[in-house]
Amino acid sequence: MFSNAPPRAAADSRRPELLIRAVRAVGRCGELAHHVLTEPATAPWLSAPPDLPTVTADIELWTRIFAGDVPSDEVPHRFEERAVEHARRGTPPANAVLVQHGCVNVLVGALISWLDDGRPAPQAAEAQRAVGAVALRTLQTATAAIARSYLDAATARAPRSRGPAPEPRRWCLAVMVREGESRQALERFRAVNPQATVSVSDTTLTGFTSRQPTVPEGLGPYGTAPVEADDTARAARRSALAAATARHYRLDHVDAGQAVPLLAALDLDPEERETFLTACLGPLHTTDRNEHLMETLHAYLSHNLCTTAAARSLYVHRHTFAYRMRCIRSLTGLDPDRPFHRLRAELALLLREASRPGLPRPRPT
Repeated sequence: MFSNAPPRAAADSRRPELLIRAVRAVGRCGELAHHVLTEPATAPWLSAPPDLPTVTADIELWTRIFAGDVPSDEVPHRFEERAVEHARRGTPPANAVLVQHGCVNVLVGALISWLDDGRPAPQAAEAQRAVGAVALRTLQTATAAIARSYLDAATARAPRSRGPAPEPRRWCLAVMVREGESRQALERFRAVNPQATVSVSDTTLTGFTSRQPTVPEGLGPYGTAPVEADDTARAARRSALAAATARHYRLDHVDAGQAVPLLAALDLDPEERETFLTACLGPLHTTDRNEHLMETLHAYLSHNLCTTAAARSLYVHRHTFAYRMRCIRSLTGLDPDRPFHRLRAELALLLREASRPGLPRPRPT
């Protein structure tokens, strides 16, 4: 890693040779990054922890700085680049700074431990003083650079007080989140959409933005819809139905404009929905003990009517799967191999998905 590093600039204070040897001895960046994400001084305070590759890249920068391989005048710019990467992945600014503190804690601990392990006392003391000086100076620079980067990004997105008025068209985005993760999803979404108006439930995050929203990587299946005629309730419902459709088909994203007829078919009031589901699915919908048959029907449709692939996805023998399909046909009258029956079954499963708790309710008629 260090053999191809650029030469150190004259502006950098010279590192004791023992410190450089220590950095190269402990520079297992992937292992150090794992410690950053688990160490008690940092991990409990990370509301939305970055992924391991991102923290590994942070540690790599710190090891190069401790080794003197990054000119001092380039250090702020390098941390601004790290801030941009953290923001792109949806890391809140406070967490991006905390990660740098974690990197310092872990790396300094590893260096001190190596230097204390039987090294000559005078040289080890000199190297340890250099470790402390580099850590303090660089941490101040890193904190300021990260804060400045996030602030500049937020200022760039904020509407200007002068000049042309912002476009009247706004966007609504709905994200499906796991129960208990709504707070983390909110912080990650706000980090890259600081001007958004956001509300959350246990399973859905809904945001309104003046421009098409930015979605952090890995946030969850989501749907988008334009806000037309200031009807935010309609936009929220359509984007939520689009998100439910994305979740059902295991897609990252569905735009409401791509599925207008489908969303209209899903936007039923509760009484109409129950009438259709009961008529189509019968006891599969009304009786809890038939949930395994619902899973079987879903798997059959999801795997394009391939019995072998569908059975494998449920970890059952294909003969067992075939028996379940016979039960489904007997109980519901559905034959998914026939196009109209398959369409009705698809709509029924989507309606059940769209009726999960947390989605905005249908608009009154």
